[in-house]
Amino acid sequence: MTLRTFGDMYCWCCHLEDAMYSCKKCARSYHRRCVFEMPNYPEPLFNPESMDPSSMDSCPECVAADETVLYSMKNVLPPQLNYILHYVIGKLKSDDFMFENYYDIPKPKAHTRSRAVIVKFMDILTLEKNVKHEVYKSLEGFFGDAKWIRHNVAVLSGRKSDEMTNVEKLIHLIASEMLTIDLCHECYVRKQGENSIENLFITACSRPHLLGWAKTDGITYWPVKIMGIDLGKKIAIVHTFGEHKQLELPLRDCLIYSHDSPSSNRRLQGQLHGWKKACKEMRRHMELVEEKHGKVVLAEEKVRIRCTLSEAVQRMFPDWKLKIMNATALKYADEEELERELEVRDILQQASSADDESSSTDED
Repeated sequence: MTLRTFGDMYCWCCHLEDAMYSCKKCARSYHRRCVFEMPNYPEPLFNPESMDPSSMDSCPECVAADETVLYSMKNVLPPQLNYILHYVIGKLKSDDFMFENYYDIPKPKAHTRSRAVIVKFMDILTLEKNVKHEVYKSLEGFFGDAKWIRHNVAVLSGRKSDEMTNVEKLIHLIASEMLTIDLCHECYVRKQGENSIENLFITACSRPHLLGWAKTDGITYWPVKIMGIDLGKKIAIVHTFGEHKQLELPLRDCLIYSHDSPSSNRRLQGQLHGWKKACKEMRRHMELVEEKHGKVVLAEEKVRIRCTLSEAVQRMFPDWKLKIMNATALKYADEEELERELEVRDILQQASSADDESSSTDED
């Protein structure tokens, strides 16, 4: 084992020893073979003038944490982001509290193996404090910190231990919440509140959702919001009107919304009542979207998705424009655009105020 005077001796990716590629911004270290093989992460940043080829200016986790690359989160400022994240912490502290062992982990004592090999202590309580103090600038930053819990367990208990199996469930839950937030953080916040599920689906968000038809059962086309698409894997994540389900479907089973349904009444059979209810919800949602974002351009019948989600949304809602918020300055063409973009912050602030009032009432 190579002795180290800085950084982590264990690789962030595989959790094995002799990780010699260290990050200058954090305590993470990597094997050379691992640092360039992190799927869905940006490449590390190296200083070309550095005499030490194993020293990274910024590792993939730090590059990701500095500025979110997630499509839907680019206009969310840190105060609102951390307010959203407090709901994630709430999920981790739910009634059954299956992750209680990771909430308030005892800190390693001096002169122990734990103290020698753990370079960054982390537990759910620490994450909660960071959220309270608005530490995180991106979902990736929060997720990167959460993964220190897994890394520390892997180092202390082993990669194939029972403890590792349990902590993987924690990381999987957080990853699932991150995905849901990325699909639409406004829908995520509303879902935590007291709004009925119907109101959740028909409310128009600041970033409109692509509307479509989807074969939810492989046969019948159902009205849906297309929340995310992966052109590489050829899959789509949809939220169904009426049934209010989240489904992952083959992209070939999804069509851009048209006035006429691709399904005939004959194919609907016993689902006709539910289908009509779903279509009614869709029409009401479209009315609210038109009030908020302008005209909705429907497709011709049976038009498949052959572009990115943002391009498809822009075509369906040509009057809608989203400008990225800057934490220090907001520059918009006119006040109307500014008001439109600040609505998402109003939603979060109202929810936060409601929580504060509820807490005050409980204290009284």
